[in-house]
Amino acid sequence: MKIKSSISDLNYQTIINQNDELKLHYRYFILRCRSAFKLLEINEKYKILRSGQTVVDLGCAPGSWTQVAVKATRANVPGSKSLVVGIDLSPIHPIEGATLLNALDFTTDGARARMIAALNGRPVNVVLSDMAPSASGIKSMDHSNIIKLCYSALTFAKETSAQGGSLVMKAFDGSESKQLVTDAKTVYEAVHIMRPQASRKESSEIFFVCLRYKGITPPQQGTDEHNSDIQNVMTHGNDSGSDRGL
Repeated sequence: MKIKSSISDLNYQTIINQNDELKLHYRYFILRCRSAFKLLEINEKYKILRSGQTVVDLGCAPGSWTQVAVKATRANVPGSKSLVVGIDLSPIHPIEGATLLNALDFTTDGARARMIAALNGRPVNVVLSDMAPSASGIKSMDHSNIIKLCYSALTFAKETSAQGGSLVMKAFDGSESKQLVTDAKTVYEAVHIMRPQASRKESSEIFFVCLRYKGITPPQQGTDEHNSDIQNVMTHGNDSGSDRGL
């Protein structure tokens, strides 16, 4: 297969199901993790990332989603008006064109304050959350914990998003997914659930793609209940887990 000239030129539908070719592109573009292709696939379908945007990447280590965001928004081009800010509990090696907040738990007030300061008053066009809890091995518990992190991302998006903004959140499918969709629809015109072809076949992960932020509505009881438990969940990017071994 012929190698394309840039990340944005990739024909994802032809490579996602071909593991050898996926590895080839992964190495060619020096992406830090294969999970980059999940965001690339989401972006190809919904066109959420573009030049000039302000993008926040929650749970960004080791940085593959941040790399995609920088490339798609041209944040690494001299004179760019784009801003990409990533945060993670784990250390993150520098990425040209991105502002990275290392060793910070996004669910704490101090970390969120650091993120707000890094935005310097700019409304956010896209919030990305690849946050995941430390795995317990108990499916229902892991599902509940990652949904709490999604609510943390949703609350942050409600506080910082520009009109028309987008939110992408990773979760494990389960009983609480439906309520999260209901709550997200109070502030977004559309909420889609997507299973990227780049995800491993055995994975239960899904992605909530929330489009066209329409502003704050009265708080929903479900959101408040989840927010009260958020700080009990450790936040790591999905990239720091099983995807690292591609």
